[in-house]
Amino acid sequence: MALSAVQFHEIQEILSDRRFSAEREALEKEKEVLDNVPGYAALDEELRRLSLSAIVKAQEGDSKSHCGASSIYS
Repeated sequence: MALSAVQFHEIQEILSDRRFSAEREALEKEKEVLDNVPGYAALDEELRRLSLSAIVKAQEGDSKSHCGASSIYS
């Protein structure tokens, strides 16, 4: 049995609300961790920096840009 347009719209609304709630909850949990875990914010920022650096190097064709792993472990 096929859904009517109204039923389909209602289901989309429910899914959208659930997605929004999950995203909001994830952001709240992330903020809680950033506020309460010593050193986490600095580690998170360093990870972002290394990730962006690896992306730039990969786009430039640097064969040694394995997500910054070579610089961390050498």
